[in-house]
Amino acid sequence: DISTDHNDTDTENANEQEHSIDDVGEEEEEDSINNIDDDEENKKDSTDDIGDDEEQEQDNMTNIFNQLDDIELDDDELDDAPELINCGKNDEYNSDSDSDDDEDDDEDDDENNKDQGAPGAPTKEKETEQEEEQGWKTVPHRHNTRGNKRDFSHLFNMQGKNIDVKHVFDDAETFEPVAPTQNIINDTHNHMMATKACFAQLGTKAGIKEFGQEAVAAIMNEVKQLEGKKCFKARAIDELTRQERERALRSITLVTKKRSGKIKGRTVADGRGQRDYIPRDEITSPTVSTEALMISLAIDAHEGRKVSTADVEGAYLHADMDEKVIMKFEGDMVDYLIAVNPEYEKFVHTTKSGKRILYVQLLKALYGCMQSALLWFKLFTSTLVDMGFEINPYDMCVANKTINGKQCTICWYVDDLKISHMEQIVINSIIIKIEERYGKMTVTHGDTHTYVGMDIHFKGNREVTIAMIDYLTECIEDFGEDCSAIVATPAGRHVFESNPDCLKLSEERRKKLHSIVAKLLFVAMRARPDIQVPVSYLTSRVTKADEDDWKKLKRMLQYIHSTINMKMTLSVDDLSIIKTWVDASYATHADMKSHTGANITLGKGTIYARSLKQKLNTKSSTEAELVGASDICPQAIWTKYFIEAQGYKVKDNDLYQDNMSAQRMEKNGRKSAGQKSRHINIRYFFIKDRVQNGELNIIHCPTAKMIGDFFTKPLQGTLFKIFRDIIMGIKHFSCLDDPNT
Repeated sequence: DISTDHNDTDTENANEQEHSIDDVGEEEEEDSINNIDDDEENKKDSTDDIGDDEEQEQDNMTNIFNQLDDIELDDDELDDAPELINCGKNDEYNSDSDSDDDEDDDEDDDENNKDQGAPGAPTKEKETEQEEEQGWKTVPHRHNTRGNKRDFSHLFNMQGKNIDVKHVFDDAETFEPVAPTQNIINDTHNHMMATKACFAQLGTKAGIKEFGQEAVAAIMNEVKQLEGKKCFKARAIDELTRQERERALRSITLVTKKRSGKIKGRTVADGRGQRDYIPRDEITSPTVSTEALMISLAIDAHEGRKVSTADVEGAYLHADMDEKVIMKFEGDMVDYLIAVNPEYEKFVHTTKSGKRILYVQLLKALYGCMQSALLWFKLFTSTLVDMGFEINPYDMCVANKTINGKQCTICWYVDDLKISHMEQIVINSIIIKIEERYGKMTVTHGDTHTYVGMDIHFKGNREVTIAMIDYLTECIEDFGEDCSAIVATPAGRHVFESNPDCLKLSEERRKKLHSIVAKLLFVAMRARPDIQVPVSYLTSRVTKADEDDWKKLKRMLQYIHSTINMKMTLSVDDLSIIKTWVDASYATHADMKSHTGANITLGKGTIYARSLKQKLNTKSSTEAELVGASDICPQAIWTKYFIEAQGYKVKDNDLYQDNMSAQRMEKNGRKSAGQKSRHINIRYFFIKDRVQNGELNIIHCPTAKMIGDFFTKPLQGTLFKIFRDIIMGIKHFSCLDDPNT
């Protein structure tokens, strides 16, 4: 299971990040269906330059695999490859394939500088004194020393091997992975096919080979932008200590073709090495939550606001780097930089092997550095505060300001902005002020927008529709089989059942299933909640998928093909009333765990929906209902607080359940708990306190009207269609009161 951890290296495809989809397996996060590895949710890491000559090809092959994050091996694989266990502790390890040679060359150059009395040359004594003074010891640069994950990057040294990368991909359709040998990591062909994600974007030479002069122009434009924004300053090698050279981040220049057909270059820093000395929890940056964005869109439609979306060009590069970070350019990128600024020539260091290196100190928060996202967030937040906006304390990426007696709201996801107000002239004035600070933005006005992957249309009747048809079409095309058969539901009755004797998928097909499920999860949480039930199951199967899982995925894609143009509609009845339906299906999984389903709405459609397997086994259906309510209750309370922070008073926050015993315990606590229920008192006391505080109302709902039931099991027939239409906003939930429904 290969997991790619990036730091918003390239935000072109939005993936959520914080919002990121993380670690697929048996365990699930409380706020998601099931976790999914972010190697397939967002494929952002890429290859470096692929050379034409043998030596360059070997070096760059190593760089390709160095961009893969961590490789987790199970105990059986470790037993088969005992020599890998301690590789993370290799004192001689460095990330570049020829970096050891470079260091030797650097040491020789330092020695020569010392003999010649070169000014500023760091002596051994000077470095030792500096180390003792600063309290650190020089350690070789290593990637990722987190937890139980080990780094095997240094094993991708392809000396003596000639690999034709293009030929490998020509064989993609017919490739069959071989069984791991004792030296499993060096099985390059198998490994490359299993990790095709790393080729989503191309390095400079591969990009030029693919796109020609368009790629050259894109790279030059990127270099000019970096130079124009004064992102870094060159540093001579004799100005750097040994530790600074070892910690220097490699620059990676990527070439990619956008959906519009435009060829774009992007230079990022390989910030993985910073994990050794920067705690991740100290540089986490927020993005607008999906629930906050949905509520904001519903309010925009309800009040008839004007809406504009904008993209801040090179957002991170506006933020100043807050510490000393050294990065190095190598190979052809050095020549590109010198072509833009000839002054860099005198700072170029040439090793004895002839490799040209340019060390620079970052002055701006370059994409790829671990702290860049947080630096940009702080900068943009401070800009809005200076403009008089107030940050919503329940979502730090939503800001409000009263202008001309009406509220102006800005939501942002990294560098993508959504601005709404009743008057377009007010929105235009806000955009002008932001552009004065951050330069010209790409702005879209009107009723139709594409924002964070969602196609949004304000219908003008207090309703807004959300669709993600392009993503769904890609999933069907990627599957590679005919999905034109018409089916009425996305899953059969036995979707939660698994056969331990079923034939496992080949690695290639498993990877394909993994990728498609990751995309469907992204869509299900935003525009198509009607497919959450099968998605919730398949996300727990991506690492051990079998032929039955492949059939379940095909069934879901057939349903999607049949309903490809279906959109979710959101509207608001009354911003003072929030309605939540929670239900649980008892012991529905093979391990006898129950399944929770929930839906929160303000009118038509759903602003929050979840279908998730419970984390613990329960002894009764009442207990399962209580666990489900306990899991969803915090979201219902958050929704109330968020809406009130937006300036709207919530008078009713209703939570509907169909289990009377669970409701009595939630309202009365221990008074309604029998001998068999005392062990779950923490959960019902949590809900009981919220009910007594007036934050929540517990209301009984007949099972026939329990919308949450839709997310607990694969419904069929008429009941599926009725609940599906309510959840997707095709019908209002009040239709359940119609005796003819």
